[in-house]
Amino acid sequence: RASTRNILSENNLHDDNKSFMDYVREQSSNPNINYTVSQEIADIIVLFIAGTDTTSISTEWGLVLLSKQPEIQKKVRDELMTVLAKNGVDFKNSKSIVFDIKLLTQLPLFRACVHEILR
Repeated sequence: RASTRNILSENNLHDDNKSFMDYVREQSSNPNINYTVSQEIADIIVLFIAGTDTTSISTEWGLVLLSKQPEIQKKVRDELMTVLAKNGVDFKNSKSIVFDIKLLTQLPLFRACVHEILR
């Protein structure tokens, strides 16, 4: 059974450096294919909505499952509060919160929860 990667490679359509939209752009400029700018925009909107929807649903269910595990929820909250306090982040004043990857590296339990939710 041929994989998609093999089919794309055999037809010189596969390149690890290209995104799906790169291929769409190439095909839209092909005079033998009737693919309009309106269709391209519609595809981009569908991809955006689909990505947003799956992420929000995953996050919602993750929070529901986390709410059913109060001991884990407390550990994650305590870790967050400790790291925020240690780094001088006033979480009560949302304007003072600066999203920094360095903070995430200090939150192994929080990262594990996020990874498990999105797994």
